[in-house]
Amino acid sequence: MDNLITQLEEITFEALNQLDYMDADQISMFVDKRESIVMNMQELLHQDTTLDQRARVMQVLNHEHLFLARMELLRQEASDSIQQLERAKIRRSAYELAYAPESAFFDKRN
Repeated sequence: MDNLITQLEEITFEALNQLDYMDADQISMFVDKRESIVMNMQELLHQDTTLDQRARVMQVLNHEHLFLARMELLRQEASDSIQQLERAKIRRSAYELAYAPESAFFDKRN
């Protein structure tokens, strides 16, 4: 169990050091690694855990809000980009040709 907690601490603190520079894919990879470690820890839950082990896990969990905030920021940035693309599409369609390009116009002058 100590080995798994150490792995969890290592990837968490490594990710914390890079959190401001992580993109959505990197955060997703971190979450996948973390999930794998936690699943392995759950298999060992039948063993008694010490107070030290519990404290170490709680220390890792105390940083959860930082990861959630970064994910929310990335989600908001993606949402803003999508809205900007939609606005550009609307503006572009306003300037697109509203007539058939093969049509002909006749100028009648008196």
